Amino acid sequence: DRIIKVFRHDAELSESLDHEEVFRNEIQNLIVSAHSNVTSIFSADTLQINEEKTPFYIMEYVSGARDMDEWIESNIDRVDKDLALGIILDAANGIQALHRAGIIHCDLKFGNVLVGDKGKVKIADLGFSKPIVNRSEKTAVFTTFKYIPKKYLKYFEKAVDKRQTEMGIPQKHINESFDIHYFGKMLEEILRRFPNIFSRPEANDINLISKRMDLDEESYLPRFK
Repeated sequence: DRIIKVFRHDAELSESLDHEEVFRNEIQNLIVSAHSNVTSIFSADTLQINEEKTPFYIMEYVSGARDMDEWIESNIDRVDKDLALGIILDAANGIQALHRAGIIHCDLKFGNVLVGDKGKVKIADLGFSKPIVNRSEKTAVFTTFKYIPKKYLKYFEKAVDKRQTEMGIPQKHINESFDIHYFGKMLEEILRRFPNIFSRPEANDINLISKRMDLDEESYLPRFK
């Protein structure tokens, strides 16, 4: 009933990062944001692999868990409106738990959300998450280029690989709206993947909610913060 996450040394991203710092950051943020919709951990340590000590942690086992992309592909024929809304609400609750703990995920996307049997949802991969602090100093943010709000593009530094972009962003600009913008993109993707499970008024409502989250969109209603 447990699973072990081991940090890899062979990933392209690891060459430009202190993987032990990423590990400590994820462990700390998982501990302080404990919630039923955020992955839970039980212990952490290091093990010897060849010449290097490799961090690992033991986390809860979620039966049938896959990242949201894979889960949708495998279950696309059985997802109805209630199941889709349950996944959306669970993900929102997990994100809210992070924010209440003073943590910004910084890279919300289907690939960083686990879905298990019966649609059980866990927010995962907090290695690049950041604390909410009101400081002008820049901090390195690794996130998916596809979803970056336009106003943050001026902080672009380099593309680490096809999934990760490195940016140096003033810490005071890393706040809840950053994650909310990405969550809105997830809602748009759900509407795209499941065009027929919602009625037209329901789809319009969800689309409007996503626009109110989008930092690049104008909305006649107040923006979600």
